[in-house]
Amino acid sequence: MKVLLFDKNSVEASKIIKNLEDLNINADLVSDRDDVSQIAKKTAYDLIVLGIFLPGIEETEIIADLMAQEITTPVICFPQIPAPHDFPNSHSPSEALIPLLTKLQLILSATEGSRGARITFGPLILDPISHKVWRNNKEISLTPKEYTLLEFFIRHPNQILTRTMIANHVWNQNFDFFTNVIDVYINYLRKKIDFGYEKKLIHTVRGKGYILKDE
Repeated sequence: MKVLLFDKNSVEASKIIKNLEDLNINADLVSDRDDVSQIAKKTAYDLIVLGIFLPGIEETEIIADLMAQEITTPVICFPQIPAPHDFPNSHSPSEALIPLLTKLQLILSATEGSRGARITFGPLILDPISHKVWRNNKEISLTPKEYTLLEFFIRHPNQILTRTMIANHVWNQNFDFFTNVIDVYINYLRKKIDFGYEKKLIHTVRGKGYILKDE
């Protein structure tokens, strides 16, 4: 799941993003009202979250702007959540985030339920609710980032995915394109998905990107 957060308190919002990432929810942060619709037009977000720490500020204007731009991404507002003063070092989310995380999980479950709980592509089966993956009915253990990468592939089968597309969906808007992180994670995924099988599913398209195909 990929969300766009609007909040002007970048320090606290950045901590929220870290908590979301620990739950396998990829998030981008925007602090300027005018940038919300522009960013939402460039990237396919599953959800836009407004006003986490700033009650009621500019929410109506942002929603009106999204409608004017014909952006149909679902929007939720959380003006009632107080800013947490201390985030624990553990992976447990702050109590202030519980309402937000609960709502996000409900929305994700409802969205996946409407799509069908499991996604099948050739010998692959992916369950978006449990985040489990199987090939030839054998369960494969993936890290959260590997799972997000595979889910992006399996939702866009037989389509060339460029490094920019992968970075924008699987990582975030601050991704460093001068690193080889994408290639490293593609290799991780290949070892778990394709190793030991004659038929390979993840292919490199030289000079363009990668593609998931069953042929």
